Amino acid sequence: MPDSFQTPLHRYVSAFNSRDTEGMAKVFSADLQTIHPSEPDVDVTHADPFLIRMRSLWDKGIHYRILRTISRGDANQEGEVWGEILALNADNSPLASEVVIYQVRGGLVREICVYKQLRPSHPAYRS
Repeated sequence: MPDSFQTPLHRYVSAFNSRDTEGMAKVFSADLQTIHPSEPDVDVTHADPFLIRMRSLWDKGIHYRILRTISRGDANQEGEVWGEILALNADNSPLASEVVIYQVRGGLVREICVYKQLRPSHPAYRS
């Protein structure tokens, strides 16, 4: 996908999967807030703790796959990106399915809301 068509979510997932710390940091505002309605204990109010937590997943071989995105407004400047992503283990088995909303202001992601997350025990993972 050409850079001009990549949303901040695409850029983040690409950087995360490439283990590119600088690339991940370029996506987020320093005052990033994350909201996990079902897991409020993992919410953060700054980008640094978020990036540290995400980098810690690399040792576990975790990577992401974007299933679909929907953009509202200018997703690269002043808008939002809704995405459905899979978090996968090193062997490509699903760890979680997440629906995320990235709020973009001034070209940077200022808020991430993970409003649904399914664990492997959820019926959606059963064949």
